[in-house]
Order: sequence, then C-alpha cells, then structure tokens
Amino acid sequence: GQQMQVLSKVEGEFGYQLYIGQDGFVNFRIKTNTGILVIKSKNKIFVDENWHHIEAVWDSSAGIYNSHLAVDRVVAWSAPELGVLTDTQGPLSIGGIYRAENNIGQRFCGHIDNVRISVDRPELLSVSGLPLSDPAVMTGTHLTNQPGFLNMRFVYDPPVTPECHAGTLAQRSDGAIVAAWFGGTHEGHIDVGIWQSVFDGTNWAIPHEVGHGTYSNGTPSATFNPVLFQYPANGPMLLFYMGGTLDKLLGTLQTSQDGGQAWSAPVRLPGTIRGATKNKPVLLADGTLLCPDNSGRLKFDRTRDYGQTWLASAYTPYGAISAIQPTILTYPGGRLQALARSQTGAVITTRSSDNGLTWSALESTSLPNNNSGIDAATLADGRQLLVYNHQGIPAGSWGGPRTPLNIAVSEDGISWQAALVLEDEPGEYSYPAVIQSADGLVHILYTWNRLRMKHVVIDPAAFELRPITSGVWPVQ
Repeated sequence: GQQMQVLSKVEGEFGYQLYIGQDGFVNFRIKTNTGILVIKSKNKIFVDENWHHIEAVWDSSAGIYNSHLAVDRVVAWSAPELGVLTDTQGPLSIGGIYRAENNIGQRFCGHIDNVRISVDRPELLSVSGLPLSDPAVMTGTHLTNQPGFLNMRFVYDPPVTPECHAGTLAQRSDGAIVAAWFGGTHEGHIDVGIWQSVFDGTNWAIPHEVGHGTYSNGTPSATFNPVLFQYPANGPMLLFYMGGTLDKLLGTLQTSQDGGQAWSAPVRLPGTIRGATKNKPVLLADGTLLCPDNSGRLKFDRTRDYGQTWLASAYTPYGAISAIQPTILTYPGGRLQALARSQTGAVITTRSSDNGLTWSALESTSLPNNNSGIDAATLADGRQLLVYNHQGIPAGSWGGPRTPLNIAVSEDGISWQAALVLEDEPGEYSYPAVIQSADGLVHILYTWNRLRMKHVVIDPAAFELRPITSGVWPVQ
C-alpha cells in the first residue's frame, strides 16, 4: 500500500516509527518536543534473490546528530516471478544520538531479530544505490580530479566496531604511517577503546585495540581522543588518550620503542596534565614537546623527557572568547600560532613569540567553524595547511553541519586560500588529523559518518590555490 510500518513506539504524543515508503526507501521518524525529524535511507530495498543491506546516515546541527539506520537481510525475494516478499531472518538495528537542546545528546538504539514484510507493488523496490559487496558507498569520488588530490581509501572495511571517531596519524622511522582512533558501540560507551592500524604505502593492516581508558580508581571507562607522536632519530612513539567521564577526563600515556608494534603499560599523567588531547604535539628546537590541550582556555602541556616528567603548563589569557582543541603551527624564530575550535562560529587563533611559554589573547580568524575539530600542519616549504569544515553555526544551534570538509593554505596564518574540498555530500566528515610525510606528501585521516576512518593522500606542491573572500569558499 502507501507504506509498510515495521515498528513503532508512542508515549503520549511523542515516539518513533520505522517504515518503508511506497517509493522503496526506508524511513525512521522521531517526534519529540522539538518537532518531527525523519531519517531516510540512501538507497531503496533491492529486489532479487539475495539478502541486502540498507543504511541511512543523517547529520544535522538541530535534532538528530550522527544517526545510523542499518537494515540487514530484511527483505528476500521469495520467487523469480513477481510475488510477495516473505520470511526474513536478518537483524534490524537503529542507533544514533538525538541531540536535545542544551545537552550533548541522548542515545537511541533498537534491534529486531526477525522481520516479515509483504508489499503489493514490488516494481517500486527494484533499484538500490548500495551494492551488497560494499555497504559503505565511498563519498567524495567526484572530487578526485582536483589538483593535488592523489587517492583516498577506507582504513578498514567492514567496520571493526559499530562506531568510530577522532583519528590521529604519525609516521614511524621506516616510513609506514600509523593511525589510531577510538571505536566501540558509541562515543561514551564503556567498551570504547583505542584502535590502531598501519599503512605500508599500499594497504592498511587489520585494526586492533591497543589501549583503553579508566576511571580514577582504575576500572575501565570509555576512551576518548587518541593522539600519536613519533620522536625523530629512532626515538619513542607516544600515544596519548583520555579516560574517565566527560566532566573529568584523565590523561593517559603509552609509549612504544618500535613504532607502535608493541606498547608499554598505560601510565596515568599527573594532576591536570593530559598531554595532547585532540591534535598532535610539536617538538621545539630546545627539545620541548609542546602538547595542545584545553581547560576552559587553551592550555599547552610541556615535557622534555618523553612524557616522564612535565614542566609548568602554558595558558592563553582569560577573555571573552573561549576555544578548545588547539592545533599548533610553527614559524621561524621561536614564533608559534595555534588555531582552535569554538562556539563563536569562527576558527580562533592565538600566537606566541617565545616558544609557547606565553600566548596572546584569543581572536577570531576569517575562517568559519562549526564547533567541530580541526587540524593543521606546517609544511616543509613553510606554508600552513589547515583541514576543517568550512561551515559556520546556524543561529540558536549548538554547532553547524560537519560537511563540507576543506583544505585551506596560508603563508602567514592570517590570509587563507582555498586548496581542496575533500567531502561535500550530506553526512558527517569530521575531526581531521593531518601530517606531512618524509616524501612531501600530506596524509589526512578523518571520521567518515562515524562508521569508518577515511584516509586521503594529497600533494601540496600541485595545489592551484584560490582566494577565500569574506569567508566565502570559492565556487569550483
């Protein structure tokens, strides 16, 4: 008929409903006190003799955030001729975050072990945009012809955990690229740990878990925001991450003497020290490792002995602007710049002229920010490269959409030019990590719809830069 309801739940005037519309798309409708929100699958149910996968990922700053609707093996064709879709045995699962006003969000999830569906207009269910062999359709393929764009790939497929987020990169002495991220049932779940994979230049290795956060009493907790750093000259590799609760995140450090093949036991960092908490540290000329952190204002933790002991932290002054998750850029003569995420709708900046001992008051840049993570790197040629969502924050919203994902380049950290667009389709493409490898290429790792980590390689020498005027990204 008009639509086929699969499940529903109503409490008073609020509730949710999962149904298949007459157009063949799967819909998940939620009614709350802020309105009615609908997630619609990216593809139709496939009609043939095989089982298939249907999924939807939808991202918005006002309402559903990072919702994932997955329907596996739900519809089977009972006979080659037109007939009734009948008995199914695969699971149906729904999950994501509903972000209510003024809070971080409420998880929702559901699971059905067996679903029976029939339809009287099977011709409407004959097209699918999602091949069975690859349930994650690669986005951004139409952008690969941009000057400087070399290749892109998922770090793993199929997923090793239901969700993933917050990647980090480092290059070890043999040239291999090491990636880490947190993964588990969902962000904040106690099963979330730190996962790692290694890229040999051709393929990514099968990911495995290498660390897990704990509460102050040592019991397992959710894990957040890993950061890798490789010391030069065969020095150790460091892995920072956080455990505990969102209102009291505790820093943890593990070290490796062989580029992440084996890790030491985790060590809880002392006091308020958390090391690097989203973006990579910078090694200064005097041997100080400057680690970007945040604590109401921007904070920079410092160590000179691989994290065994810590010097006094440096802070930005208190002011009207607040920001989090800084990324550090370097300039000649001990000058530094940090760029950071904020709720102001703009990327925030601060500068230091004394190797990070003191920092200027926070100021807005000309670039927009959607209250999502950014990362930057100082290139070997002295230019500054920033990966971020070129997106502001709609009025009254907690944050803006986490698409598109962009690369901008600057000579001075003030005037920025457009270089590349990595993603521009609906979805979440967020929390980038960026490094320049020894061969001059730039590697970027980012969250792809919280389902996979995606890796892009670019050649900054081949960019064709265009001006960003008044904060507007130029039309390609």
